[in-house]
Amino acid sequence: MVETAPCIHELNGSGFSGFHFSQLLAATNNFAFQCKIRSCGYADVYKGRLDSGLEVMIKRFHQNNSRSSLTFENEVRFHAKLLHKNVAKLIGCCSERGEALLVYESLPNGSLSDTVTGTRVSLNWSERFKIILGIARGVAYLHDCCGIQIMHGDLNPQRILLDSYMTPKITDFAFAKVCSPDGRERHKGSLLGTRGYMDPGYVIDRIYSVKSDVYSFGITLLEIITAKRPDALFKDAACQIADNGRINGDVPHDRSSIAW
Repeated sequence: MVETAPCIHELNGSGFSGFHFSQLLAATNNFAFQCKIRSCGYADVYKGRLDSGLEVMIKRFHQNNSRSSLTFENEVRFHAKLLHKNVAKLIGCCSERGEALLVYESLPNGSLSDTVTGTRVSLNWSERFKIILGIARGVAYLHDCCGIQIMHGDLNPQRILLDSYMTPKITDFAFAKVCSPDGRERHKGSLLGTRGYMDPGYVIDRIYSVKSDVYSFGITLLEIITAKRPDALFKDAACQIADNGRINGDVPHDRSSIAW
């Protein structure tokens, strides 16, 4: 029998907090534009400060969006009880006045995507390796060590945020699923995930498992190493490695120097 993730009302007393909308309104200065960090298809994310002084991230789901309520419920069910260094901590939620909001720990260095393929921070190979290792540990926790076998379902650099120490934290559990003991499920309905990172077996046959996350992790790993998104990655990465044995000048020929 497949275990299920907890419902919202089952999380009382687990360290997960319920917030009033007025508290989050005050924390973000009425969701001021200057507090807005990023947007996705169904939500906006803001930085905020609670009355206690704690700095947080607040995800505000769009109203009148058919996917928002399902996504909100899924994120709470799968994310609230997870506790690992490489999984973003979900502090609490708010569901009132027709609003749906999630409150996370503050992750001030933004998404891994912005760091790796953007111009915000230049990472050396040692720093990239530490990030790769952190993501791997987070994925292993979801698959084997959190009590139920969770498939994230949309693992990619946009879903990995960095704290002030550049520690990677997996977040955004909108498409997460509990996998059955045999590890394989058939998906019904439209494809869920981000193009370029989805497991071909899932795309073609609609079969998903934790191995789908492993495929997504592999593409993410290559993006971290090459600083190229999937569309560009497959065009010239192999030629670049074959020509000079180096990737963007950062990977040493002697890999023993980065062994852990």
